[in-house]
Amino acid sequence: MSAQYDYLLPSATVQRSRLQVSTSNCPPNSVFVTIVAEGADGARGFGSGLVLRSGNETLIADLQVAPRSGSLTREPRSRGEDSNGLSASATGEMSRDDLVLTIQPGQRVLPGRYSARVRVSASSDPSDMAVTNAGAPLEVMVEVLPMVGLAAGSGTSLELGDIRPGGSAVRPVTFQAYSNTPYEIQLLSDNDWKLLRKGSVSGAIEYAPEMNGLGTAHSGQFQPSSATYHRHDLNVRVSDFERAGAGIYSDWVTIRIRPLTGG
Repeated sequence: MSAQYDYLLPSATVQRSRLQVSTSNCPPNSVFVTIVAEGADGARGFGSGLVLRSGNETLIADLQVAPRSGSLTREPRSRGEDSNGLSASATGEMSRDDLVLTIQPGQRVLPGRYSARVRVSASSDPSDMAVTNAGAPLEVMVEVLPMVGLAAGSGTSLELGDIRPGGSAVRPVTFQAYSNTPYEIQLLSDNDWKLLRKGSVSGAIEYAPEMNGLGTAHSGQFQPSSATYHRHDLNVRVSDFERAGAGIYSDWVTIRIRPLTGG
């Protein structure tokens, strides 16, 4: 069973898979199905969520049996489960879409393939369920996609005041980059990094962008250690010039972000 997960989506990720249960000595609507997770300590319940792992990163999901008829129940722990474990159980006629994986939005984890192993068992008698070795094994795999984006911070313009060589804005513009993968920020100028005088076809003052106080650069690459928001500061540095006519000088700068493939 597999799914893809984008932690920026506003709604939960839901993946459905078909589960067929064949019965020979009881009607279909009397089948009791239990799912238990496998781990180093054997089979166990996952009442607080199924834990999928990718290295040291973990992703929490919910895996349940959803019958077409009957009610979904939570049964107390049984043999082989830990003290806090619960089995996801259901009674009723099995449908074509009855094994449901749900991942809640907003889990900021690094990209990769997250997996967990579970066992799906079926019986006509819930007290007769052996959760340690019985049932069919099932691997649950979720691919977390690399995601990047930008969010507004403070300010939308850089005020240079009286322009002078080497001058910069008193307050930088700040913005947030959210990412779970290495990314690059690119800065683009409408006027090829020149401040143009309003209402005049002549007169231009060159300048260069500065990001995070690290000197002039039109782009920068960043390696986040966690999937969260990262603050960036943007300022400019006016180049040397001898004279410039009176007037208002301006330019537009566009900020772009893109994921870096290949690490």
